[in-house]
Parts: sequence; C-alpha cells; structure tokens
Amino acid sequence: MSGPAAGRGAKHAAVVVGGGFVGLSSALHLQRVGFRVTLMEAGDVVGGRQSASNGNAGTFAQYACIPVQRPGLWAEAPGLIMNPRGALRVAPSPHLLKMAPWALGFLASSDPDRVRDTAYALGSILRLAEDGYKGAWDHAGIDIDGPMGKYAPNDATRSDAFAARNGYILLQKDVHSRGARETAELRLAALGGPAHLNMEAIDASGVLELEPNLSEDAARGGAWWFKDGW
Repeated sequence: MSGPAAGRGAKHAAVVVGGGFVGLSSALHLQRVGFRVTLMEAGDVVGGRQSASNGNAGTFAQYACIPVQRPGLWAEAPGLIMNPRGALRVAPSPHLLKMAPWALGFLASSDPDRVRDTAYALGSILRLAEDGYKGAWDHAGIDIDGPMGKYAPNDATRSDAFAARNGYILLQKDVHSRGARETAELRLAALGGPAHLNMEAIDASGVLELEPNLSEDAARGGAWWFKDGW
C-alpha cells in the first residue's frame, strides 16, 4: 500500500487483513505514524463479499458500550438457545464441544465487575472513534454530509448524503424498569456523562412517532433515544 510513510523512511512493518472501512482506516493511521503497511484482501478490489468483513451495520454507535454478556445470562442462555425464533440459535454440531471453553469464559465475563470494566473500556474507545475517522475522510476528500454522487449504491440515492443523521432507538421491555435505569447509568458513566452522550427515555407513543412501521407490541416498553446516532 503506497503512502507518505510506506517507503524508505518507515521503520516498522504492519499487516492489515481486510480492505473494508475499518481496514483501510487502520492502514492509513499506521502509515501516518511510520509503519510500512501491507494490506491483505482476498479479491482484486477492496470491499465486497470477498473481503474479510462485510455486511456491517455502518453505524457510528457511540452509545454501544454495553457488552452482550450481563449478570444472570447463564440462567437465560438455555431458554434463548431453545427458542427457534430467538436471537441466539445454536445448530447441533461436533464443533460445539470445541466451543465449550469459549462459552464458559463468556459466561464468566458476565460477572458485574467484569461487565463494568468492559463497558468502560469500550466507552474509552467509542468516545474517540468519530474524531479518529475524520482524518480518513479528509484524506479521501470526502464530505460525509455531502451527496454520495458516484459512490452511491444506486442512481436513486446519488443525491443522498453519506451520513444519515437520523438518530437511533434502542427498544426496551420497560424503559423505566430498574434494570434499564442501571444499564443507562452505566452507559452514561462509561462514556463520560451526559456531556458526551445525548440519550433520552421515550414511551411507546414516542417510539411510534419515530418509527411508525413498528408494531404496538414492539414499542410497548418504550426505548432509549440517541439523537446523535447516525
């Protein structure tokens, strides 16, 4: 990969696997601090289904610092696995035996102190993520609030901006429950408080006003509304 620090003056070597947005940005930042970077990609061009990572949500989710694991998950796991329509489905396979050590470690990390440590670690990264990408956009000459033009996925979206600043809602079973409040407090603390995270509890009517195509049952418990999500 060519670049200002990729040649004779680079003193260290680094390999980046995957030419998606994260891979290219990582390679660019490594070059800037003096690394000689090799970018590995399976296809002839970067991105696409042949890449190391594809189909990502593409959201800038500063609020997403709460880990999947949580206290009490071990008691919920069997029900989640057995539910054919649930979010967690495990197909019978001999490979499950090899996954056992990982699964035990995952459940062990559901300890309240470890969940808190993970949330703070993620929060420290997410607070800096958006500013960290600005250098990549500037390097590419992209105004993310300008129209996509030739970079749009289809002709109908050419005039749309790269950044869709529409906010994000996180549905809850009961946004006013003790558990939801405790999770919200941890989220705020891990991200540095309200000055760094704009979040608001909204009821079912507020959810349906933002997303009228949701069912009343889905919106029943309300949601956390992150106005700056995009």
